Amino acid sequence: MKAKKGSLNPSTVQEIPLALSKENVKWLLKDIINGQSKYTHFDFAEWCYRQMAPIIQQDIELEDIGIESDVWEVICDVDAQWELFLVNTLPHQELIRADFSQVRLPLDWFSSWYKKLEK
Repeated sequence: MKAKKGSLNPSTVQEIPLALSKENVKWLLKDIINGQSKYTHFDFAEWCYRQMAPIIQQDIELEDIGIESDVWEVICDVDAQWELFLVNTLPHQELIRADFSQVRLPLDWFSSWYKKLEK
């Protein structure tokens, strides 16, 4: 369904030029929560996926790259919840043609993810 998976969907994603770190995830979440982000929810979900995928594919240990488990849990949850939200809210035919940049996840999810990183 995502552009990353070769879907028929014409949505484009804006690259987020940030490395994976707790500070960067918190900054991105805070901007979305405050309505100040120049990135869409789709951009953020794709960024999470792109940070997560190489770690899984290459079986990299989080400690080896300095990523805390709470950060890992948040980016994995963002990716999973994005996919589930799309499947559960958009009919199949709409998924093929939808502009994902217009899809908005519930803002309380972003607040919840942010709080997980505040511990």
